Amino acid sequence: MENLYLSREILSVCKLKGYHGIWVTHIYDLASGCDAINEALEGSKVSSLIVRVEGEGSDVHTSYKVLRGQPGFTSYAKQVLEREVGIL
Repeated sequence: MENLYLSREILSVCKLKGYHGIWVTHIYDLASGCDAINEALEGSKVSSLIVRVEGEGSDVHTSYKVLRGQPGFTSYAKQVLEREVGIL
């Protein structure tokens, strides 16, 4: 929770100052809260980027296409581990 709080504070300051950049995180509550930050504060736009995946189940592959979008609340780590190592 502390990481979420600090990340929101830092992103808010960056937004107010008009900074541009990329913040890499697996904190889904932070990534899915971009609209709330944009509604509350002036400045540059905060948005979430995702990497599109192709396939389903254990046959999931990253497409390496980066798009604006809401996080899917999964990193597909289980599918990658199953495919690469053969366990799970």
